[in-house]
Amino acid sequence: MEWVQSNKAEFDNVTVESGTAGWTIDGDDMYSTVLGNVGIGTLYPQGKLDVNGSIYQRGNQLHADYVFGPGYELESIDQHSQFMWQHGHLKAIPKAQVDADGQEIVEVGAHQRGLVEELEKAHIYIEQLNKRINALEEKVATMEAEIGAGR
Repeated sequence: MEWVQSNKAEFDNVTVESGTAGWTIDGDDMYSTVLGNVGIGTLYPQGKLDVNGSIYQRGNQLHADYVFGPGYELESIDQHSQFMWQHGHLKAIPKAQVDADGQEIVEVGAHQRGLVEELEKAHIYIEQLNKRINALEEKVATMEAEIGAGR
């Protein structure tokens, strides 16, 4: 492979050994294999991107805390269920997409935010159902006490 002279400084620390190219950028070791796998912090990457360490994403809205905000309109459990069964996926999670080769495409940030939104909505639904159950249990206990007192 021929290096472009203007970029030579960027590649001073490149080493190639047994089919793996390695380089260091800002103290982080990165490796790529002849199969096209890239590893950060791992010498033998097992996938197209193999990261040994924490990954941080920045950008668009990544959290779903808006679900707890006063202006958020939570659909009813019945509406949520109807959408889920009619469309075959949860509303906040983007519908599955497939490329021309049949490989699934996932925009990780939107998918993760959707998962968190659905989890947070599920907890709100659980709280609502728990309150209804408690109210019904109190009614049953009151009715049982009245029946027991009338005997």
